[in-house]
Amino acid sequence: MVVVVVVVGGRVVVGAVVVVAGDRVVVTDGAVVVTASLVGTADCPSPQAEATTTKPMTDTKNLVRNMSALLVAAALPNHAPKDGPCPKRRPHPVGAAPRAGRGAVDRPGSAAAVVSAAMAGSNSLNWMETLDAFGVDWSAPFVVAGPDAAALAGECARRGSAGIAAEGADWVLLGPDALAETPGSWMDLPAGIAGTVILRRAWADRPGLSDAAAAGAALVADGGRLFVADLDVDRLLTGSPVHYPYQLRFTLDPAAAAALVAGTAATADLALEVGRTGLRSAMGVVVDEVRATYAEAADYWMAVRDGAWPSLAGTPADTRSVLLENLAAELSRIAPMGGIVERRPWFAATGIRV
Repeated sequence: MVVVVVVVGGRVVVGAVVVVAGDRVVVTDGAVVVTASLVGTADCPSPQAEATTTKPMTDTKNLVRNMSALLVAAALPNHAPKDGPCPKRRPHPVGAAPRAGRGAVDRPGSAAAVVSAAMAGSNSLNWMETLDAFGVDWSAPFVVAGPDAAALAGECARRGSAGIAAEGADWVLLGPDALAETPGSWMDLPAGIAGTVILRRAWADRPGLSDAAAAGAALVADGGRLFVADLDVDRLLTGSPVHYPYQLRFTLDPAAAAALVAGTAATADLALEVGRTGLRSAMGVVVDEVRATYAEAADYWMAVRDGAWPSLAGTPADTRSVLLENLAAELSRIAPMGGIVERRPWFAATGIRV
């Protein structure tokens, strides 16, 4: 589902996104329609936005049924009025999405990139590309929290010069100086300590998402950025198992699929919670994380058997045996020539402190 948060004349509009003729976005809640150009002009090469109240579009459910992205129209750079001049460019603060570069349609971090990536998961940015697209300061401290925090923090550390300043069971602080005392939770880290905070499923349940987003925002320094991410269930369950072989974990085990859906935050929830923190220029982005590559389907099968799907450990032995048998058959179908890339689709809502 696509959810868009727009401010039109002081009124918050929560609606849908539709790409029209390849270069227009329409935002509507059934009463207000906002259009935004995804293609600039010679005079104004960045995307433009104009807000108008027009004939309602009421069939929004059908329009957004199979789409999975979030676009905040307020984050479009250079909101030029209709037929008006292109506003003078202003330098973006540290950590803000870059506004210069290639055309608006394919520039990483632009509104067009968010929408086009949502339409083709195979073109989604990975985590490092996403952070680069938003211009994060690699030399500033990072906080990474959630399952597999150490792996992502390690990638971030390789981009910057900071080492581990503190760490817990499910979080890592990267910084130039070690903390005198390590807190029991990342939520207890000092306020304003980080230039970038990444929370990936760093909450136990939906009510916990609100507290996590607020705590994460409190850690962000001026000019820094918060990312709040969860698995993109829509892309995972409706995409191709060739692109997302992890999908087989759930198509072969309906009970696991039901638990996944029940325990995963909706993209709208992620966006709303980031908005409630008071951070500015909130928007959403889809991310594809490559976890591992396997030369042969049999290698992937053995990795799954040995723990690549952590939730499989709690599955009853007889169910697990049947699932692994069925997995072997599915892998021979989707990868008859071998070669498996294990990916995780994420949806991240992000905002900047200015």
